[in-house]
Amino acid sequence: MDVIRSGATNHSIIMSHENFGSSPEELAPQAISYLQSRGFTLMTIDQCLGIAPYQLVGEADPLMDETWAC
Repeated sequence: MDVIRSGATNHSIIMSHENFGSSPEELAPQAISYLQSRGFTLMTIDQCLGIAPYQLVGEADPLMDETWAC
């Protein structure tokens, strides 16, 4: 939340890729509430940039089977 509070300015794109434990489930509702209470309009990247989403969807790597993990 500290990063969101300090980084939220007009025309900000804030990307949070945190996936530690329950962080996403705890952070998202707080961040959404905080930003909306300050008048920010939340939208997807494609909406923000005015482009169609998923313009290119590649094929899965054949080496990525059920044992694969990032």
